[in-house]
Amino acid sequence: MDKVSVIVPVYNSAGHLRKCLDSILYQTHEDLEIILVNDASENEADCDICREYALKNSKVKYIELPVMSGISETRNTGLEAAEGKYIMFVDSDDYLPDEEVIARLYTTLKKNGSDISIGNYLRDMNGKIVEAGRHNFSEDTDIGGADFRFRGFFSNGGLSYVWGKLYLSDFLRKFGIKFDDLSYAEDKLFNIRCFYHFPRYSFTDSNVYCYRFNQHSESNIYHDDYAENWMRAAVLAYEEFKGCSCPGEYEDIIGYMVLFATFFHAKQEYSYKEKSIKAIYDALSRYKSYKLARHEFSSCTDYARRLSAGFWKAAIIVYGALMKKNCLRIASLAVWVAAALGLDGALSSTGIFSRGRKTNKINKFIK
Repeated sequence: MDKVSVIVPVYNSAGHLRKCLDSILYQTHEDLEIILVNDASENEADCDICREYALKNSKVKYIELPVMSGISETRNTGLEAAEGKYIMFVDSDDYLPDEEVIARLYTTLKKNGSDISIGNYLRDMNGKIVEAGRHNFSEDTDIGGADFRFRGFFSNGGLSYVWGKLYLSDFLRKFGIKFDDLSYAEDKLFNIRCFYHFPRYSFTDSNVYCYRFNQHSESNIYHDDYAENWMRAAVLAYEEFKGCSCPGEYEDIIGYMVLFATFFHAKQEYSYKEKSIKAIYDALSRYKSYKLARHEFSSCTDYARRLSAGFWKAAIIVYGALMKKNCLRIASLAVWVAAALGLDGALSSTGIFSRGRKTNKINKFIK
């Protein structure tokens, strides 16, 4: 049995931290180290809980950062301290839904000689447990195909998050894959970097993570730097793409990233500011100043033609063409209609409006 290092960034999460840590400690995979990295939490209870668990259990390693450094540096600190052959990430307000999670991911990865194993996940909506959109991937999935990239990183999104996965440490170290200093979406970029180095994936259909919806999380609050953050992520992804021996069609990930960023940014501005189509228009206009964005707008229709899903193909072709031709007023109206119809919720598999079905799976952690 190989050691698994579970990295848990901690920041103002005392209310959920014990459940998170217990769900890891009760795993049947015995060779574990749990690395708690406290990002200068303002809540003293965080520190007390971390110290308590580190004193009581030799599997727990506790690190306190002297100043708040952000989620990327916190996770990178955990990566540097990790001694395990495999790496897992668990956020401190989330938890593992049963005792066999790590064993299942580990067995799946070892059986297939993979670099990354991926499972499905649940959402905890204020105590109501529902299943998120399923990844529906298997060992027969064409991971080099356009549908895998689009579904994995955007339509389903299962490839975007670092939780719900097990990573081979040697793979991450070989290619120097770490988290970039972004305000958010750092996990999406982390996994895009992984993808551009041709990892071997394996999949399990079981639920291996429970994501707790938090309306105050980074993905659900207003950001002044939305465009700047997403474009920096896109530029870093583009540099990674250019530095690898990837097929040219793999650039579509960057195009979709830019296009989806404009949509969610425009919706954010509409929701939090003027409640007008002008707010949408102003947000979309910001992206025309970025050279990479203009380049990707010109290519999005070509990317979309490779997709098999008719709805997404049509939607991206139309929206991409509007952005390419600078028809921002029509594009603004399209965003407004899509948001009014709740399409934005369907685009986010962790969002409160995303589609999922209630699950009857109950155990000691889901209650």
